[in-house]
Amino acid sequence: MAPRASAKLADKAGDKINGWVYFIKSRFARAMSKGEQKLTTGQKKISLLLFCIVMCGISAYWLYRGVFTETNKSPVFLKQKHITIPIAPALPDSLDIQLLEQYRQLQHADQPDSFPY
Repeated sequence: MAPRASAKLADKAGDKINGWVYFIKSRFARAMSKGEQKLTTGQKKISLLLFCIVMCGISAYWLYRGVFTETNKSPVFLKQKHITIPIAPALPDSLDIQLLEQYRQLQHADQPDSFPY
């Protein structure tokens, strides 16, 4: 497939998925709106209160679980190299190819994550 054809196909698939998600969201919103219209003011207040109590309970559980149920009693330190300033070797004065290659190897020997020239 050509790049443009696959891009058009991806756009069509994305449009279909977007349309499907929009349809589901609007259908859910209509159902919730119809259900909410049937409730009295007192029922709305009670359902809001119950929702708040449930969310507070879940938040308190997550907070308790995060603070008190950790099995490690001491902090965990990541084992990684310290970041240091690299030592810049002196540039060779001549245009000798072997000296330039040695310089490039020396320059990137202690930096494994840099791009080797």
